[in-house]
Amino acid sequence: MFKSILEKVPAYIDDLRGCVLLDADCVTIAETFQEGEEDRVQIPAVELASVIVSLRKRNALEDAGSIEEFAVRTDRLAVVARSLKNEHTLVLVLGPSADVGRAQTLLRLLEAWIEKLL
Repeated sequence: MFKSILEKVPAYIDDLRGCVLLDADCVTIAETFQEGEEDRVQIPAVELASVIVSLRKRNALEDAGSIEEFAVRTDRLAVVARSLKNEHTLVLVLGPSADVGRAQTLLRLLEAWIEKLL
């Protein structure tokens, strides 16, 4: 069910390497990625999701509110994550030429769609 949603994402953003939905324990629920990009997608997605989980558990941002979105950008890729209800995390891994702003907007749209199914 979730995989069919994630498979539609590449049509909306250029240079998307992959998309991963993870549960509260950083276990992959659904994923889609370009051929040959599995490690380049899975590893940063799980690592970024685990950072979000750690911050949630330690209440490190208690005074600033809960984490909604978290992003990391390097010279080779960008990783944008969005916290969903029930502590799920949706992550987009992008190539260097991808529009990160568009990815953030897409995550917000996907959030509403996926949360209806959770």
